[in-house]
Amino acid sequence: EKLGLPHGKRTKTGFSTDISVLEGLAALGPPWSETPALLIEHRELSKMLSGFVQPLTRAAEAEGGVIHGIFEPAVTGTGRLSSREPNLQNLPTFGEWARRVKEGLAPHGEGRVFVSADYSQIELRILAHLSGDRRLVDAFAAGRDIHTETASWVFSVDPGLVTPELRRVAKMINFGLLYGMSPFGLARRLAISRQEASSIIERYFGALPGVREYLEAGYNEATARGYTRTIAGRIRPLGEVATGPRDRDALRRVIVNTPIQGSAADIARRAMVDFARRFHDGGSVRLVLQVHDSLVCECDLERAPETREDLVKIMEGAANLDVPLKAESKVGTNLAEV
Repeated sequence: EKLGLPHGKRTKTGFSTDISVLEGLAALGPPWSETPALLIEHRELSKMLSGFVQPLTRAAEAEGGVIHGIFEPAVTGTGRLSSREPNLQNLPTFGEWARRVKEGLAPHGEGRVFVSADYSQIELRILAHLSGDRRLVDAFAAGRDIHTETASWVFSVDPGLVTPELRRVAKMINFGLLYGMSPFGLARRLAISRQEASSIIERYFGALPGVREYLEAGYNEATARGYTRTIAGRIRPLGEVATGPRDRDALRRVIVNTPIQGSAADIARRAMVDFARRFHDGGSVRLVLQVHDSLVCECDLERAPETREDLVKIMEGAANLDVPLKAESKVGTNLAEV
């Protein structure tokens, strides 16, 4: 009211100042944009300070400059490791402040580097293995870009003519279905009608009938026996899944996602065990961080090439699937570089 800014939606206490409103005002340009832009910056800085800088600083100060996070193996339903005090699996990802925070996390000691490796599209590879869908299996076996291929199948265009926008949509469909995304969820994400979203999903399953059959059969089997399980045979009872009238699809999402994400978690753990066996002498190479599909170790600079090669070989050999596992690696002097 004082600045004469155009206002959007109202809340119980007045005009809304959520991020969508502030971003809209900041996009108007001067003179309206100055204060909203400052508020956006302030919120980002406050989040970085309280959510990352202060917890990391406290943890480092308590251990003489070295951060020893806690990793818990039996907290999540899918079997992924979780991290706390501080949460090293939830560091910021994008933007200048994400880079600056990660630049402050370096190996322990002079002449040391981080070596990381990240599984490439492991959950979609597991879906190909579990479903046996010929198109998915063949695409991964040939090393083709799975999101471009999916866009080609769903939108009936040659792979060479797939635009970045079509690939983005295909990627959203691929990963969304792993989490049981409904037509309503896809419509909201793509800002399209529910009818159009339903049509896209129908074309997806039409192109990949093996995936449809696997998801339907998996749901029916899991509900009949009362649990779902990973490729390794680890069981998750469905009785532990909280469901309610507001979220009727919660159970279906768990049944769809647990065998896939849980199997990925099992494979990552197997890779960690194999890595520990390979470097069991307590020498200069040691694992320091696991972020779901990614492992980070540290070593002396001169050992980086061989460590990188060993880490990739260990991760790619952690499971025997119908499609190849692929890991991509990096070397850096801080976490921002890996």
